[in-house]
Amino acid sequence: MIKLFLTVGFVCCAAFKVSASPEDDAKYIASQFLLEEQILTMRKNASRYYVEYLDGLLSKYTVRVKDTKRLENLVPEEITDIAINGHLDEVTQWHLETYDEQQLSEIRAFYLTGAWQKLKKLSHKECKAGWVEKTVIAPQLRGYEEARIQRHLSPSEFQNYLDFFGSETGKAFGKLREYEVTCSEQYTSTSVFELRQGEETLRTEFVLSALKAKGLFQFSNPVARKDFIAKIESEIP
Repeated sequence: MIKLFLTVGFVCCAAFKVSASPEDDAKYIASQFLLEEQILTMRKNASRYYVEYLDGLLSKYTVRVKDTKRLENLVPEEITDIAINGHLDEVTQWHLETYDEQQLSEIRAFYLTGAWQKLKKLSHKECKAGWVEKTVIAPQLRGYEEARIQRHLSPSEFQNYLDFFGSETGKAFGKLREYEVTCSEQYTSTSVFELRQGEETLRTEFVLSALKAKGLFQFSNPVARKDFIAKIESEIP
């Protein structure tokens, strides 16, 4: 299960305070960078990497993946979640090392507002359209026009937006945002390394069922296939 934090509660936007531990604040903030579409993309990347890694492990047993695409589509979420949760843990740790307790609380409070929820979706949409240099997440950093942002927010949401980015925390957030995004992208690409678990990767029910399926793997001969499946079956805890 992906460790995304869903929080319901009263938020005092003027003070930007939320009662939670720094760790909980950092985890929530990290979770806000992933929209459903992004999670699906990360899952596909993790599945692709996992199958490539699995193929490398099996090669020394003269077993090769035969139907790569089909196998990638069969990789269960419990495996790809390892990479996604690894990404979230890395981003969480970066926030804990970058912001102090009060800043984390204030950033989380802003993220809980309707203003952030709208801007997050708008930013993702415009980044996909090639508007990265005009991201709405840190407008003072990128020069995004306030009037354009205002069209997407209600009066109270726009005021929350102005209050946050006018605060000391908001200013610090804007200055570090570019580096933060860079780190997030880095963790997205390296978190798949969490799937590297050596020979233990082979000792799972998923691999066993895939080996037994027709057409997914290529063996040197039927006897070798039978013996290798028996070997994996005997090693599964």
